[in-house]
Amino acid sequence: MTLADVYEHNAKECREAAERTDNAVHRVRLLKAAREWWQDAEALRTSTQLLGKKARHLTSAVRQAWS
Repeated sequence: MTLADVYEHNAKECREAAERTDNAVHRVRLLKAAREWWQDAEALRTSTQLLGKKARHLTSAVRQAWS
């Protein structure tokens, strides 16, 4: 399980708690927290993908330099 997976799990838990509560203020706060967890998960996935691409590019460039 990745950190992004944990963030998505937290987002889901907040959303489900928001669906169960009758308190409007708590619902808004939970939905806001869910959105923030989801956005952070997406940002983490995107940054991890970018780092992976940069690492592959760098590895390729190093191999070419040593060839």
